[in-house]
Amino acid sequence: MRKSSLFILVFFLLFLSTLAVLVWASNQYDGWSKVKVTSFFVPDPAAPVAFHSGDWGIPAAEELPALPEYLQHSLEYLAEAQAPDGGWGAGLHSRQNISDPHAVATDPATTALVAMALLRTGSNLTAGPYRSNLGNATEYLLSVTENADDQALNITEQRATQPQSKLGENVDVALAAQYFARLTPHLGDAGHIYQRVMSALDRCVAMLEAAQLDDGSWSNRGWAPVLNSSMSNNALELAQRVGRPVNPEVLHRSRTYQRQNVYADGGVRTKSAAGVPLYALSSTQRATASAANTTRQALANEMEQTQDTLSKALAIEALEKQGYDADDAETMAADYVTNVAAARQVLTDEVQVGFGNNGGEEFLSHMLTSESLAALGGENWTNWYQRMNELYSNIQNGNASWSGHHCITSPVFCTAAVVMAMTADREPRALMAVNG
Repeated sequence: MRKSSLFILVFFLLFLSTLAVLVWASNQYDGWSKVKVTSFFVPDPAAPVAFHSGDWGIPAAEELPALPEYLQHSLEYLAEAQAPDGGWGAGLHSRQNISDPHAVATDPATTALVAMALLRTGSNLTAGPYRSNLGNATEYLLSVTENADDQALNITEQRATQPQSKLGENVDVALAAQYFARLTPHLGDAGHIYQRVMSALDRCVAMLEAAQLDDGSWSNRGWAPVLNSSMSNNALELAQRVGRPVNPEVLHRSRTYQRQNVYADGGVRTKSAAGVPLYALSSTQRATASAANTTRQALANEMEQTQDTLSKALAIEALEKQGYDADDAETMAADYVTNVAAARQVLTDEVQVGFGNNGGEEFLSHMLTSESLAALGGENWTNWYQRMNELYSNIQNGNASWSGHHCITSPVFCTAAVVMAMTADREPRALMAVNG
């Protein structure tokens, strides 16, 4: 055979083998084949994992404690604010003065945040007072995700919404992924809606993995993008928690980025937090919560350590006794020490001042701290809940909403964030992620 013919044959065989690998990878991830197949990590095939509400510690509806009356009224406000297309909107950054929820366009980020608030307070797609609202919101988010541009890194073509301008341009993807993951335990593991949600979640994960920056963060074009990076980190953790394949290197880079926001001497890096320590500390506290909680359990079991410590060496020793290898123990202990340092600062009055008055970023920061503390429960969560309960009950608007006084001013977005902050204890094991 002539050399030129042999070369062509070899080239053709290589082409076919490469194509076969790409087809195989696409088939593993439902709708992922439409999202930059060559740009994201393809893990080994994972067996489907069926998650139900009990796996996340979600009480049965009849066992849920009654919400404070002012929060019940806020849910009514959110339900009435829903648009005919099933979504909710925060409005444009350039039109922050508009507070009427029906005078703004709907957007995926705000819709996902409200949907999570309704879901966490006891409704789902088949039961609860807001099941109809959730059904419409779920269809809205699924349709937006399914119809997104094949090569895009966002699920919407909208630009300059309040969440995007203040947090980051792909915050819609992060919050939609969080909702899909949180909805999963309420779906069982069969049926068309389950398959659609899994496919949409996988697609959002693929977008987030492809959009991560080299330093482990996400979109630095917002006013306080550290919060957007925290939202993305949390989305990947929750997706992993319900058994979806997530690139471990992406999560490792994300947690490393968040850990670097708190220095060993207690200082806080606020470059991506608009100069506001609250945003950086609450983001870091939430992003390191999973590993930190696992380390706390190891310290209690192996060292009878019942109080937090800043001793990284002690944490490593406890984790290694639990069977973790040296590298994992080193990383988890670093997350734990950072989490302890962040938690001690974020609870102080000086840090809680935030920007000086409450905006949507403050409410989101409260939500992140609530989720970190609720996963453990105990005195810290009780004290924090009481503190937030007093704050929110005193600053609620007459129509049962909350509004931001700077940056994210949207009453719908802010109200959903407040509800999330006050109900973090209703899915405690979800907040432990896979390390819990």
